[in-house]
Amino acid sequence: MTRRAVSWFLVAMLVALSPLTARAAPARPILTEASPDAWWLVTQRAPIKNSLVKSPQPWGDIRRLDLDKNIWTPVIPVTRQPISIASVDDRLAILFDDETWFFAWPGTLMQGTPLPNHLRPLALASDGSTLWFLARTGLRPPASNESEFFAPTTAQSDQLWLISYAKALFSEPILLDID
Repeated sequence: MTRRAVSWFLVAMLVALSPLTARAAPARPILTEASPDAWWLVTQRAPIKNSLVKSPQPWGDIRRLDLDKNIWTPVIPVTRQPISIASVDDRLAILFDDETWFFAWPGTLMQGTPLPNHLRPLALASDGSTLWFLARTGLRPPASNESEFFAPTTAQSDQLWLISYAKALFSEPILLDID
C-alpha cells in the first residue's frame, strides 16, 4: 500500500467512526465539593441526538468518591442543573435555580424545607455538620403569566441574609450589612 492509500484509509476510518465517538462523549464536571472523607462530583450527561431519545433523559449525575476506600459510588441522577452544592455529614445538599433544595445520598433525593420568612436561597455552604444558606428577602419574581403587582420592591430584594440549618431546624436569620 502506498503512503497516499494509507492516508486515505485513515481519513475514511476517522470519518466512519466519528458518529460513534460523538455519542460517547465524556460527562462534563459542573460542580465539586469536598469533605474530610468524600469528594462529590456533579456531571452533565453528554447530549443525545433527539432521534435516539425514547423518553426524557436526566440532565446529569451525582457521584461520590470515598476517599478512604478510593471507590466511586453513583448517588442519583438529577433532572436539572444544580447551581450550588455543599456536603453535610454523609449527604449532599443541592440547590436548584428554582430555589428548591434537596439532600442526596446514594439512591435517594429528598426535598428540603423551604426557608423561613420568605427568604430565597442563593448559595449553599457547610462546615461539615451545619448547612448554611446565603439568601435574600422578597417574594419570587413573577412568572411570565403573572402581573408585576406581585414583584418584590427594591427594598425587599436588596437584603442579604445568612441562615443555618442543622438537625432539621433553621436558625434565626442574620442580616448581612453589605453596601
